[in-house]
Parts: sequence; structure tokens; C-alpha cells
Amino acid sequence: LLLLLFLILFFLLLLCLEMSEVKESATAVLESDQQGEEEEQEHEHEHDQIDEVENEQEEEVEEQVQEEEQQDVEQDVEEQGEDKNEEGVENEEEDVEKAQAQAEQVEHQQHQQEKEQHQHQQQ
Repeated sequence: LLLLLFLILFFLLLLCLEMSEVKESATAVLESDQQGEEEEQEHEHEHDQIDEVENEQEEEVEEQVQEEEQQDVEQDVEEQGEDKNEEGVENEEEDVEKAQAQAEQVEHQQHQQEKEQHQHQQQ
């Protein structure tokens, strides 16, 4: 009977040892899972930071492109304004030339009329 009691105690002791090993292995698994989750969170955080930096860089590039396009548009407007000013000056010069030509023509016609009147009077 005593031997049976020792055997039962021995098996209980083995069972307790097995349970503690199971507990230790379960604890180790949980710790490795937690460590894996932490590493994954760190990786996600790093990835999020990289995405954020890339988005900021893209926004900066887009702003630069928009500024360059705006400058190009402003430069085109200025050039068109200069062209129009040049055209305006050319048009003004042409208008002056036309006015001078008309004045000369009117003067010439007046001379002709005066000559004709003078000839009529002499006749």
C-alpha cells in the first residue's frame, strides 16, 4: 500500500513537472508572440513613417510643379503682353504712316485743285 502511495505521489510529481514545463513553454510561446507583434508594429510604424515622408515629398514636388506652371503661365502672359505692346507700337507706327500718307495725299489733291483753279482763272 505504501508502494502504491509512493507511485501515486511519484506520478503526481511527474505530472506537476510536466505541467510546469507546459506552462514554461506556453509562456515562451506567448513571449515570442508578443515580441513578434511588437516587431510587426515597429515595422508598420517604420512603413507608415516612410509613407508619410514619401507623401510629403510628393506634395512638395506637386507644389513645385504647380509653381513652375504658374511661373510659365505668368511668363507667357508677360511675353504676350510684350508682343501686344510691340504690335501696338507697330500698329501705332503704321497708323502714323497712314495718317502722314493721307495728309500728303490731301495736300497733293489741294495742290492739284489750286493748279486747276489757277489754270481756269487764266483761261
